[in-house]
Amino acid sequence: MKKNLSQLGKTLITACRILSQQGLVHGFGHVSARVPDSASFLITPRVSLALVGEKDLLLLNLNGGTVKGKTAAPFEASLHAAIYKARSNVNAVARFHARKANYFSVTEKRIDAVHNHGSFFQGGVPVFSKTDEAVVMAIYLEEAADMLHGALQIGSPIFLSPEESTSRKTETLPPVDLERAWNYFKSRVGRLQG
Repeated sequence: MKKNLSQLGKTLITACRILSQQGLVHGFGHVSARVPDSASFLITPRVSLALVGEKDLLLLNLNGGTVKGKTAAPFEASLHAAIYKARSNVNAVARFHARKANYFSVTEKRIDAVHNHGSFFQGGVPVFSKTDEAVVMAIYLEEAADMLHGALQIGSPIFLSPEESTSRKTETLPPVDLERAWNYFKSRVGRLQG
């Protein structure tokens, strides 16, 4: 389990750096990941994701209680715990502040798909199986919101139909391309740290 925790911790820290570098968090936000084959999860503390280190991560149980760690958990840790407890198919949770996506949260407009990456958000909140997938898709959510926001500024967007969205979800980002995107974003934060 120690090896699993270490690898999971490294992935969470990479996720933090990517979300920060991409401008999806500015001092606030948090990321967690279920520890495989256990009733616990790792979560970032109440620290800026740009600054959190692996030693700062907390290990919590599915009731939100601290198993290991000394830093303060985010206020929303109980929400992460409740999600993991209720949904065994959820392996990671990220809370971030995607500026353009937030524009749509305060209007009656939805982020309907106008291009391939937007397809993933048609019809509700998507669930991804791994932290790296969730982070890449967080970036693509902001891209989808940005694309739609820009299109609305200059005219009437041409939306993908639900059928087109469904088709493009399976064609656009197969696992090899999601890994490619993750490696790209990971390399960008690696260069910044190096």
